[in-house]
Amino acid sequence: MAQTRALLDPRHPKRAMWLSVWTPTPPIRPSLVLPTGCFYGSVADCRRLEADPSDEQLAAILGYVEPKSMLRGYPLAVQARDTAGCVISEMLSSPSRLPDAVDALAGHGSIVVVTMEEVLARRLALAVKERRDG
Repeated sequence: MAQTRALLDPRHPKRAMWLSVWTPTPPIRPSLVLPTGCFYGSVADCRRLEADPSDEQLAAILGYVEPKSMLRGYPLAVQARDTAGCVISEMLSSPSRLPDAVDALAGHGSIVVVTMEEVLARRLALAVKERRDG
């Protein structure tokens, strides 16, 4: 929900959101539905993604410093979190591009750098909590 709140807030710099398949969808209608997930963003970005539904195009639209295909070394996740610690934006980064990723998310929230194991453990804990509470 933190992503959705940021996306809907005209004062926040977040302008697009991608939710992969199996991710719970927010109570707003996606701009574009693809076999791999749902995209929320501008008409122009939807057209770009429809014309080229690649990870490279999605990364460019979302403002990632590199697509998954370009990651080198042990990737880290750079997260921008709200005051409650909820993730607003998240991107993977090669260690050599970490400063660029941090800069790209500046202004989106508090920056936290975590390992992939920490990302997956956090997501699993959230999924278990949602299932238990839902």
